[in-house]
Amino acid sequence: MFESKSETLYDFFNNAGVAYYIPYYQRQYSWDSENVEKMLDDLSDGVKKICIKNDYLRFIGSIILWAEESPIVGTHYDSNGLITKIYNVIDGQQRISTIAILAMIMSEKLEEIKKSIDKKNSSLPVFSDVANSIFNRQQELEEFFSTSVKKANVNPAKKPIIIRAYDSSSSPSVDQWTLKGNEKDYYKSDVANIIAEFIKNGTVNPRNITNSKLKKNILIIKRWIDEIEKDLLQCLPSTQILLQQKDTSLNNINFEEINDLSPNDNDLASGTIRVLSLVSFLFEKTYLTSIECPTENLAFDMFQSINATGTPLTAIEVFKPLVVNNLGGNFGNSQTKEFFKLIDNFFDEQKTASGKEKLTDDVLARMALVYDGEELGKRFSGQRDWLIKSYNNCSTQQDKEDLIHWLYDVTEYFKQVLKPTLPSSKNKAFPLSSHFVTLGLNMNDADLTALCIFYLKKTQHTMAHYLISLFYSKLLRAQKTSNLQNSANEFRDVCKACAAFFTLWSSSLTGFPDQVYRDLFSQTKANISHLSGKNNQTSSFVKNHFRQALEYKEIFDVQCPNTAKNLWMTKAKFRLGYNMNKTVCRFALFVTAHDKAPDTTNNHEGLMILGKSGAAQYLNCAAWFSLDYAEIEHIANKAEPKAPKYPLDPLLYSGNASAIHSIGNLTLLSKSVNAGMYVEWADKVFYYSTLTFLAPTQPANLQFLAKAQGISNIPPTLINAAAGTNYIANLAPLALRGSAGLPWDKVFVDKRTERICDLLFDDMTTWL
Repeated sequence: MFESKSETLYDFFNNAGVAYYIPYYQRQYSWDSENVEKMLDDLSDGVKKICIKNDYLRFIGSIILWAEESPIVGTHYDSNGLITKIYNVIDGQQRISTIAILAMIMSEKLEEIKKSIDKKNSSLPVFSDVANSIFNRQQELEEFFSTSVKKANVNPAKKPIIIRAYDSSSSPSVDQWTLKGNEKDYYKSDVANIIAEFIKNGTVNPRNITNSKLKKNILIIKRWIDEIEKDLLQCLPSTQILLQQKDTSLNNINFEEINDLSPNDNDLASGTIRVLSLVSFLFEKTYLTSIECPTENLAFDMFQSINATGTPLTAIEVFKPLVVNNLGGNFGNSQTKEFFKLIDNFFDEQKTASGKEKLTDDVLARMALVYDGEELGKRFSGQRDWLIKSYNNCSTQQDKEDLIHWLYDVTEYFKQVLKPTLPSSKNKAFPLSSHFVTLGLNMNDADLTALCIFYLKKTQHTMAHYLISLFYSKLLRAQKTSNLQNSANEFRDVCKACAAFFTLWSSSLTGFPDQVYRDLFSQTKANISHLSGKNNQTSSFVKNHFRQALEYKEIFDVQCPNTAKNLWMTKAKFRLGYNMNKTVCRFALFVTAHDKAPDTTNNHEGLMILGKSGAAQYLNCAAWFSLDYAEIEHIANKAEPKAPKYPLDPLLYSGNASAIHSIGNLTLLSKSVNAGMYVEWADKVFYYSTLTFLAPTQPANLQFLAKAQGISNIPPTLINAAAGTNYIANLAPLALRGSAGLPWDKVFVDKRTERICDLLFDDMTTWL
């Protein structure tokens, strides 16, 4: 399947006719000073180690390559056959680029030393030996940064061993190996340009380099080699010890002759030996593993599997070059380029490589399912293949741009909706609501829509966001069009429908309805996918699909509302409560308190009925995150009191069928009050009532309530607790029951459960 071999750096670079291309999806040169300084420290440390243990070796990592099968003139070179074999570098481009530059700077330093020797015009044999060693090593160093071309009219005969794709001012471009063209026209990326300049002029000049990291690293390497030569770092053994090693490049140098030199000549010879010892270690003792893969897909899979410490590439990054190549010169001024710029900016904001990978997985999973029903896993090659397949299957250029537009839309949904953390109780403003206002929703609709999304996020109902992101895309695309208001209404209605559907489902069934959402995008039936279901992308289609899904589960009847309610309530009244998904339970309490009022009908005290619009505002972001409604409170205490002060109904605590956790025994309360709440009905209802009187400390009201509940002494702690709490409308029915002196027993809890389910179904089906 692939060829893997460990080899010295000299063997790796010394392959006739072989050169390396760094594709566009690879990041620009980005090694920082820490990476370079570590590599330099490894070299000097390695030289010290071989003076102790001659068979010491240094391994510097792996390189993953893929050989292009049939390179075409006009892509990577301007004349056929310039390069015998072109390897795409899938992993390791930062490392081999830096090594190539290091080799040039070493060669430059050896050239400087050789000129110093020539100036001395010395007849001493030791300098002749040193000069020969320098010449031999310079010839070998050329293999690290250049490849020889044996072709008529070639000029120069050596070409940069590395070229790459890069960002120009207007659009991505690609270096090309040229037969005899001007290097400035063909080698424009920083690394290729500086190699081509060195081949021509023999110097490494960082002044014209725009890449600040590359420029800084060149200066670091230059300074390091100067310090090694002058022994300023004192990090290498003495000249005598270096000459005693089995180093073929140093074997012909006589140490005794060096000892007899004048101080200046000794410094020159010793400095040369230190530099040559570094070159030798780089050539002969430094190893890497090169892995040649037969296909690009396998190369990427290999890279993802073994890349534990580097920054992994994502499927989006390796897909982008296909788009760039497809558009060619048109990419620079295209809308596609703008979409990619915004996408790249968002992904680059991720603080860790793992965070970027996870975000890519999530974005592409959502994009693919909604686009054509494809369920993508986390495997890199699968994601990349799907992107390429989908792009190539587009019949027109407009369809191709639309696919990239869809990728941008999904990314924007993550950026604006999914990625921001949930607000806290301290929030007075809600950025998500404000964002929806900027997209065309009125303030009330924006707030309710945001609440639905916060609710679905809290339940971790991931699949709902696949659907919502589609209608968010439609809303984004409707900006500044005549269809804006309709798109805003559709987006609002789909968010409400998702919240209602999930509430009805979870209140009566176990598990998540993920397959219901997958069916919306299935290519085997009527669907709303981006690819084939655009005509069905309406809230009415979605609502009908949800109702049919509930009917299939035998908890709904599409044709008969009364039958639908009876089917659902038969299951919901036994399931809806504290032991289910608590976020759903809490949302149900919010819905059934919103615009509700106490039922004052005789024998109905403690129940709610539909009130006037605006009478009790619960379905808004401020209420959802308010501390006043943070906790689900058991009205009859969830643990049976051990020594009750007042009579209680033992049926509330009877076995597994206990009504204690049913929604009829639950209400909303603040966390701080709930923690110190009295455990019995008579005391609790007294507290509830203080929160429903306009003037809760009026003695007449308190005395009347105490008398109704048979309380001889009013607990002062209840008054103190109530004094710091806002008026809570959902407690008003409970206060009414308490003021009537009525008990809290299982019969009434069952009755209240029935009423809450009835109200919840009516409200949720209006959204559905």
